Amino acid sequence: MSEMSETNETSETSKKSVIGIDLGTTRCCVATVDDNGRPQTILNDLGGNTTPSWILYNHGGVKVGLTAINAPSTGKNLIYDSKRLIGRQFNDDCVIRDRAGWSFDVVRENVSDEKGKAMIKITGKKLDKVIDRLVAPEEASGELLKAMKQYAESHLGGQEVTDAVITVPAYFDMRQRKATERAAQYAGFTNVRLLTEPTAAAIALAMKKQKTNRTILIYDLGGGTFDVSIGRITDHKLEILGIGGDTHLGGEDFDELIVKDFIAHFEKKHEVSFPDDKVMRRRLKNQCREVKENIMGINSDLSIEMTFNIGGENYPLEYKINRAKFNKLCGPSLDCTMAIIDNALRNAKLLQNQIDDILLVGGSTRIPRIRELIKEKFPLAEILQNVNPDEAIAIGAAIYAAQLERKDKPPPRPVNANDLDPNNSNEPYEAVHMALDICEVIPLSIGMELRGKLVKVVIPRGTPYPTTISQATRTVMDNQPEFRAEIYEGERARTRDNIKIGTILMNGLKPAPRGSLHVTDFHIDHNGILHVTHTEKCSSKKKDFTITYDGPKRTATDVAHYVRDAELNREADEQFRKVCDLRRMFETHIHNEKMDIAANTTLPAYKLESAQTTIKEYLEWLNEFPEDYEEIQRKFEEFKNYILNLNR
Repeated sequence: MSEMSETNETSETSKKSVIGIDLGTTRCCVATVDDNGRPQTILNDLGGNTTPSWILYNHGGVKVGLTAINAPSTGKNLIYDSKRLIGRQFNDDCVIRDRAGWSFDVVRENVSDEKGKAMIKITGKKLDKVIDRLVAPEEASGELLKAMKQYAESHLGGQEVTDAVITVPAYFDMRQRKATERAAQYAGFTNVRLLTEPTAAAIALAMKKQKTNRTILIYDLGGGTFDVSIGRITDHKLEILGIGGDTHLGGEDFDELIVKDFIAHFEKKHEVSFPDDKVMRRRLKNQCREVKENIMGINSDLSIEMTFNIGGENYPLEYKINRAKFNKLCGPSLDCTMAIIDNALRNAKLLQNQIDDILLVGGSTRIPRIRELIKEKFPLAEILQNVNPDEAIAIGAAIYAAQLERKDKPPPRPVNANDLDPNNSNEPYEAVHMALDICEVIPLSIGMELRGKLVKVVIPRGTPYPTTISQATRTVMDNQPEFRAEIYEGERARTRDNIKIGTILMNGLKPAPRGSLHVTDFHIDHNGILHVTHTEKCSSKKKDFTITYDGPKRTATDVAHYVRDAELNREADEQFRKVCDLRRMFETHIHNEKMDIAANTTLPAYKLESAQTTIKEYLEWLNEFPEDYEEIQRKFEEFKNYILNLNR
């Protein structure tokens, strides 16, 4: 969809209110654009600009934010980090690691299903009976979105809000994007556009009075995810040139590193194991988070003092930490963000000195060491401070939502490059005067399975969306009864090394010779979500497929792994593709010779029978999908010589 609404009415009474939501791992923020075109964040029920991403399920209903955190007797029904679970399978490696430290219970949706998705178990009561129920991560995230919706409706005088732009990490894959869409539907939104977080921040930056024709880098480090996006703003167009990220790197991980160091000191001092108590661990993590946030502004020793009761005996510990120690603990993770920037620069085909401006977004960018690393890597670039890092994403999403809703865009007003101080965050936005064309790209390639477990890339990584690309394939046998192919996300040549996201299955094909044409249309919509239509050309039979994203577990935590893995295994993948190409050529040659032999009326019966047997043997050998390239070449030449001798 190109607009948030299909109505052409422009009167005040018919105007539809739209909002932008930053659905963060640790905090959420909602914003709107007022009647004068100025974006503003919307306060929550406690008067805060942001809301902690915590949800409490209790007997009286659902609470979110500080109300949930401060409620008495929360037990295991206090949920957080739902963004780290959304779109995940129970056996995904990152879920296995995380659930050991969570104070709530994560279980498999279907106990007997190896590929069941991760679900949150909560405990309730009905007629004095304890009843457990499973909550999907998208339902938990939906409660956060529902709260943002309610805050917005209250701010807008009770007007219902059904349209929203909701942000996701640039490196969210198809599963995670689709699950976020479901969360929005659960919250009551009927018209949703997904926008990547760094792009939203770039919009917020672009709508300030800034110089045009600039190459910008958005460094977005939040509570649970890291994104980097490189874009070009020119003539009111924002084009994303390169992206990078890690959906499992953020402030939560820094908290966990401090927790582990605290526990190591505790066990060394007292020579006892730290209690296996998830609620106690959560309290410790909250203390570590508070110390981390204080370190951002105080360059001195800070301490955590806690006492733990183990077997009836109290074990106290005073743990000291300062900025230098924090940098040592978290340094490797921060250095990792620099490596991700390097990859994004390569994708954008840019050098470091070609970046004009850098915008730091997300609460974790307040860590002083990050600013030092950025300055070291980009000594010529300007680090901008004209957008609030906690609100930039929601502001950008709200501006984009307003732009989508407003069909009759006013002409952009020329911008004077010297209008304002570029580091003044209080300067107004130009949302009322400007309209940006947004061009985002997919983070992972989309492909379909061919014979021999080869993945044929249909939509390459980095392709701008929305887009539609068609892939032609042909049947591999006479009168083939069905067409079946798996759909994958990833960069590797073999199916096993990619993420299975769906299946194409068309039964009841029209009887036809081998080689009957089929066409599969792959469409990526405005939200970066895949839709597939398959057509049997000889019968014009067409079928739309719903991608269920129900594949097996993932051994990687993020999209970045699949990109790095492809780079490391480039030669092996190219060799596998060469093997598959040679097998396909060999098989096609055999079938061509088979048809020629069948049409040869001068061939003696005994030679015909011998040829049919030999051809069958070669095809059976190929159907074992051999991978020795030289052996396939040898067999190919052997078959050619056999055919030459057959015709003598």
